Amino acid sequence: MFQERQARIQQELLTSALEIAPKTGWGAHMLQEVSIAAGHPPHMAKLMFIEGAAGMVLLLNKQIDEQLAKEIAKLDLASMKIRDRIHTALCLRLELANEHKQAIIRSMTFMVLPHNLSYASGIIWRTADTIWNSISDNDPNFSHYTKRATLATVQSAAMIYWSGDKSDDMTETRAFISRRLNDVMLLGRFVNRLKKCA
Repeated sequence: MFQERQARIQQELLTSALEIAPKTGWGAHMLQEVSIAAGHPPHMAKLMFIEGAAGMVLLLNKQIDEQLAKEIAKLDLASMKIRDRIHTALCLRLELANEHKQAIIRSMTFMVLPHNLSYASGIIWRTADTIWNSISDNDPNFSHYTKRATLATVQSAAMIYWSGDKSDDMTETRAFISRRLNDVMLLGRFVNRLKKCA
């Protein structure tokens, strides 16, 4: 009962924060305003999110990743190559983020502050993990961690590019992701050749 009530209040606070963050940015300064705007006492956001504003950003990204997994599950993965699965998944992640683009852009500058870096790393890693788990890849040529670390790098670059993309339907970002994946594949082939020569 308590957990259900906590989840409901957290969602109300997050909804309020997503309306406020594009104007004020994320941080301790917004917590009281978020609480009051959501119809709660001024201290509620601080009470419900022990990490402060970072906790709300974490919840937002967790929800996006959960929705991403559902969207990937609708795809005909069997007919797609691994590269196409990853490209589609990365684009889907950004399409879902588009709903709150300005709030997410403001969160990106907030989460790279020194005291938030561990949270930011966790967000990127969880998205990479969600994608690899969802595309049902069993490729034995790369380790569990190598695949996620590599994808996290591409994803981070894509997020930065997306933040400034004003093209229709993220056309420029989609092309950017395609180029980065091509680079990763070329590097992978080069490493494999080196291993064979060793």
